[in-house]
Amino acid sequence: MTRATLYVLLPICFITAIFLIWQGVPQNFAHYTQRQQSRASNRVSHRGRLHLRKQSRCSETNGGGFFNANSAHPFENPTPLSNFIQMISIFLIPAGLTYTFGKMVGNVRQGWMLFTAMSALFLMGCALATGPKSKGNPNVARLGVETHATAGQPGGNMEGKETRFGISASSLFAVVTTDASCGAVNSMHDSFTPIGGAVPLIN
Repeated sequence: MTRATLYVLLPICFITAIFLIWQGVPQNFAHYTQRQQSRASNRVSHRGRLHLRKQSRCSETNGGGFFNANSAHPFENPTPLSNFIQMISIFLIPAGLTYTFGKMVGNVRQGWMLFTAMSALFLMGCALATGPKSKGNPNVARLGVETHATAGQPGGNMEGKETRFGISASSLFAVVTTDASCGAVNSMHDSFTPIGGAVPLIN
């Protein structure tokens, strides 16, 4: 456990935490900050030790989040690039453990076989989760709501999705986080279409 913490988790967390600071994730010991939003109201901004907590929970598949919106919150996941790095962080150690298994049993090819099987299931999940969501809900379309991509809206089922990332990145994040049993989310899985939502449930 000591070696795994010192030689695997801490280096990964340190490097990716620096990256997340660069992308705009705040890291401080400050309390809530009140900002003047308009003449009539103030807005409270939450701050704190976000990037270290964020990165460790993605790498260690702990899930949860500093904010209730999890990785859909701009303080926890400010850019599409930070979104991609978080997905890589979630998969990095579990994918590497297939090779570790091969080394432990003295047959690396078994590890690669496990990795291939896991990859095939992951790719099938991505295709199943993304396809129906990009077409939208047919019941909503029957009500006269525009579900195709136009100049005014992105199309598909955007309910519960973060508009900065869209349907594809939200579906991919859902498959990644449930494949690794992480718990970090950048969209709400209960708002997925029935087929798209079946993939996180099966995972």
